[in-house]
Amino acid sequence: MELIQLWVNLPRGHKMTTPKYQDIKKDQIPVINENGFEINLVSGEYNNLKGPASTFTPITAMMVNFKEGTETSIEIPALYNALLYVLNGTIESNGITLEALNLGVFSKDADAIHLNAKSHGKLLLLAGEPINEPVASHGPFVMNYPGEIEQAMLDYQNGKMGVLDF
Repeated sequence: MELIQLWVNLPRGHKMTTPKYQDIKKDQIPVINENGFEINLVSGEYNNLKGPASTFTPITAMMVNFKEGTETSIEIPALYNALLYVLNGTIESNGITLEALNLGVFSKDADAIHLNAKSHGKLLLLAGEPINEPVASHGPFVMNYPGEIEQAMLDYQNGKMGVLDF
């Protein structure tokens, strides 16, 4: 079994939203086959399809399988922050080669990410509209300001974040 767990930062106005788990089944995820790349669209919009995961800000999340010797370009708005994480295999983008377990971060200068598969493999591509708010973090807590982190820690210590019954 392979698992990737993602935690997504929320805009300040939604930080205290009740947490939720999204149980997304494989058959709910649109699959786009493009030039030897199999794109599984988890969230966001691509090629007139929409991924099933709901988000508070525009986020594109794709699991991409690729075959050696293939190339494609994936359209991502230039203003988005974008990265890819190579799970296995080797991929080249913008003249930079990334091998398994390496992360590439893209500059905001193009509306597409060009991918050239140097081997068979799999990657995670994430892109999203910047929130443009300050970030303060400590352990599992992510807020906007240090005082909010202190309050979150107190809330946790006082049992205000719920409990799990076993």
